[in-house]
Amino acid sequence: MEAKLRETGLPLVSMETQIPLNKCDVVGFSLQYELEYTNILTMLDLGRIPLLSKDRSERDPLVIAGGPCAFAPEPLADFIDCFLIGDGEEAFPKLIDRFVDLRDAGLSRRDILIHLAQMEGIYVPSLYETKTDPETGFENVVGSSVAPFPVKRTYVKDINDYPFPDDILVPHGDIVHDRVSIEIARGCTEGCRFCQAGTIYRPVRERKPEDIINTIMKSLEKTGFDQASLTSLSTADFSCIGPLAQKLSEELEKRHTAMAVSSMRVYGMTDTLGESLSKVRRSGFTIAPEAGSQRMRDVINKGITEEVILNGASTAFRNGWSHVKLYFMIGLPTETEVDLKAIVDLGLKILKLAENEHGKNAQVTISVSSHIPKPHAPFQWLGLEDRESLSQKQKYLLNLIRPYKRLRFKWHEVDHTWLEAIFSRGDRRLCKALERAYRRGARFDAWTDQLKLDLWRQVFAELNIDTEMWMKDIPLYSPLPWDHLDSLVKKDFLIRELKRAFKGRFSPACEKPYKKKSESNRTDLGRPEEDDKLVCYHCGLECDLGSIRQERIASWRSLERGIPVEIKTFDELFTNAEKMVTRYRAGYCKLGEFRYLSALDLIRTFTRAFARANVPLKYSEGFNPAPIISFGPALNVGMESAEEFLDFETVVEIPAEKLLASLNEQMPDDLKFTSLAKIDRKAPSLFQIINAAEYSAALDSDELNQTLQARFNGKYNGNLTALHNDLVAEFLKLETIEVEQMRKGELKTRDVKPLIKSIEVVNSTEPLHMRMILSTGSGGGIRPELILEKIYGVSAEHFKIRRERLLVERDGECVSPISEVVFQAVI
Repeated sequence: MEAKLRETGLPLVSMETQIPLNKCDVVGFSLQYELEYTNILTMLDLGRIPLLSKDRSERDPLVIAGGPCAFAPEPLADFIDCFLIGDGEEAFPKLIDRFVDLRDAGLSRRDILIHLAQMEGIYVPSLYETKTDPETGFENVVGSSVAPFPVKRTYVKDINDYPFPDDILVPHGDIVHDRVSIEIARGCTEGCRFCQAGTIYRPVRERKPEDIINTIMKSLEKTGFDQASLTSLSTADFSCIGPLAQKLSEELEKRHTAMAVSSMRVYGMTDTLGESLSKVRRSGFTIAPEAGSQRMRDVINKGITEEVILNGASTAFRNGWSHVKLYFMIGLPTETEVDLKAIVDLGLKILKLAENEHGKNAQVTISVSSHIPKPHAPFQWLGLEDRESLSQKQKYLLNLIRPYKRLRFKWHEVDHTWLEAIFSRGDRRLCKALERAYRRGARFDAWTDQLKLDLWRQVFAELNIDTEMWMKDIPLYSPLPWDHLDSLVKKDFLIRELKRAFKGRFSPACEKPYKKKSESNRTDLGRPEEDDKLVCYHCGLECDLGSIRQERIASWRSLERGIPVEIKTFDELFTNAEKMVTRYRAGYCKLGEFRYLSALDLIRTFTRAFARANVPLKYSEGFNPAPIISFGPALNVGMESAEEFLDFETVVEIPAEKLLASLNEQMPDDLKFTSLAKIDRKAPSLFQIINAAEYSAALDSDELNQTLQARFNGKYNGNLTALHNDLVAEFLKLETIEVEQMRKGELKTRDVKPLIKSIEVVNSTEPLHMRMILSTGSGGGIRPELILEKIYGVSAEHFKIRRERLLVERDGECVSPISEVVFQAVI
C-alpha cells in the first residue's frame, strides 16, 4: 500500500475527514510502543510533511506527540515539534487554541514554539541544549535559555471533569479493540518496581460508577458493539469493582452484550465477579504473577502469594473458564534458576486445577517476556540482561514445559527486547539512526517477520553508536537522558524502592486501608469506612487522602442506592409489541470500498447496524449465543454486487417498511438494504434455494479490445459488438469447457459447461458489457473470471466484474429469492 500511495504522488489523508496530512493544522501521535517509531516517520513522509522539525516552515502542520513513551522522548526529538507530557484532556485543547492564536497573529514557527513551551507539560526539544555526561556517556538535556527546566508533567486532578467519549468510531473491518472500552480509573498504587506506568500515571483517580454505566450504555446504543470492557492499570483495585460489575452485567445481559475487564489482578477474581463476567459469554482470562517464586514477587513488589494466585485461578475455572494465560517476566534482578523453575511449577499447579474442573478441555499458556528497565520506574538504574542469557533462559523454560501437552509456552523475541530497550533508554543520538533505518526500509519493527535486525546493527555501526551504554547498570544519582522531564515522583522515592527490592522487602499499596503483609493478599477490601487509615509514602505527589476516602465511600453509596440507566432496553422499547418470533428476508447492495469486506466483517457490520437501529434480534441458545442471521452464497472479496440477500429473525414483529427505513438510517450508501419482506419461519434457507447468479463484465477496456483487434488482424474493423458476439458464440458451441480448480488441496480438471445458464453481449447501454447467468450455491458453481479467461484467452484483470443479483432457477425460469413472498417493501 505504501508503494502504491507513493506512485500516485498523493499525500496520506485523515480517516475521518479525508484531509491531506500536510494540510492539517496539527498532526498528533500517541506513543504507545517504541518499536512503532519508524511507522511514525512513514506517516509523516507519506503525508508530505518534512521529517525533521527544523525543516518545517510556517505552512507545515505542528507535529505533536504524547502517551507513555513521551516520558523518554529523545529518540524522536528531531522529528516532533513538541511533546505533551502527562494527561491530555485539559492540556491538549489549550495547546491547540494557543497554537492557532499565535499562528494567526503571524509569529514565526520558532516564536510559536517558544510560547508553547511556557505551557505546563509542553516539552519542545529544539529549544533545549544537550551535553555528554563523562561518567555514563549519555547525551543528556541540560537546559534552555527560553523554556522551563525541568518540564513538569501535567495531570487531571479529577477525571470526572472530563467525561469519557461515548460516540466512537465504528470500523467495518476487524480491529484489535473491537468493543466499547472505558477507562474506569487512572493510575495504580500497587507499586510494582518494574512498572513505568505506576509512576507516570499517579495518583489513582476513579470515575463515578453512574458515569461508567451510562457512558457504556450510550456508547453501545451509538455503536452497536456487542462487548464492553472496563480498563485501568489495575481493574481489581477499583474501590467498588464487585458491585459495579454486578450492576453492569445485569444491564448488559438484557442487551446480549458481554463484559470483560483488563489488567485484572488475580485477587480480584471472586465468584461474584466471575459470575458477572460470564453471564453472556466469556472472553480470555489472564493472570499476571510476573514471577514464579514468592522471593521474586517480593523483589518486584508484586503483592500476591501463591495461595491467592491458585484461589483466583480456581475461581475462574469454577465459573466456566477452561483456558488461562499466565504472564511472567524473566531477566529480573537477582533471578536464579530456582526462580525460573518456579514459573513452570506454578503453571503445572494451575493446569491441575483446570483439569480437575474441565478435564481434557483444560489449557494453560505460560507467556514470558524479558524485563526492560524502563525510565521513571524504580528499576530504571538496572541494565538489560545479556541477550544470550535471556535466550538460554527461554530455552530452559521451553525444555521444562515441552513434555506437558496442555501447557503451552509463548515468549517475546529477544531481538525485539534489545531494540525496544535501546529506544526506551536511549538519547538524542538515536534520531539519526532512526531516520537512516527508515530511509533503508525499516517498517513495522514490532512484527517478527518485518524486523530487519541486521539493518539496525549496520546503521548503529555506521554512526558509531555504542548501544551497549544503554544496556548497562547506571550509577545512582547520575544524570539520565529523561531527567529533564519531571514525573512529579521524587527520585529519592524510586531509589528507596530499588534498595528495598534488593533486600526483598515488600511495600504495601498506597492510598488504601493499611494491611499487614499477611493480610495484603485479600480477595475483596469491601466497602471503605470513615476511619480507614490510608497509606502514604510521600512519593512527591500531594494526595488529599481524606477526599479520596470520601469519594470512594460516595461511589459505594451510589451503587447501594441504585443507579438509574438512561438507555432503554429492547423490552422497554417494545413494551406494547406482541412477542412473536418473526423471520425476514432482505436484499442489499455491496458496492465501492465495501466490496473488500470479508464475510466475517460483513456479519459484524450488519449485526452492529441492527443493534443501532434497535432491532430486537433473536439469539441462539447455548454457551455463546449469537444473533440468528444467515447469508446467501458468499461473494468473492473485491467484487461488487447490486443485490445480495440475508435472512434474520426478531423476537417481535415490526412492519417491513418501518424496519427497512430504520436499518438504512444506520447503513452507509454503498451497503444499503434494497428490499425487505416478512417470510414464513419454515421457508427454506437462502442456501437451499439460491442456485444461480447473474454477473456483468465491462468490455470497454482499450487494452483488451486492442489486443483482440490485433489478434484478428482488423477483421472486425472496429465493430466490437460483432467481435464479442462471435467469441461468445464460438465458446458456447464447445461440447465441453474444462477448467482447472483446486478441490480439497488438489488441482482437478472439471467440465463447467453444465454450469453455464446463459451468456450474452449487451450493447443497448454504455458501456458495452457481457451478462452471464452461472450456477452457484451449494449445488456447485463456477467463478465468472474463469469463464472470461476461457472466452478471451487473457487474464480476468482486464474486466470489471459485478454480481448483479442472486437467483432461484425453476424449470428454466430465474426469479429473485424474495419475489415469491406475500409482502414486499422496496426502495
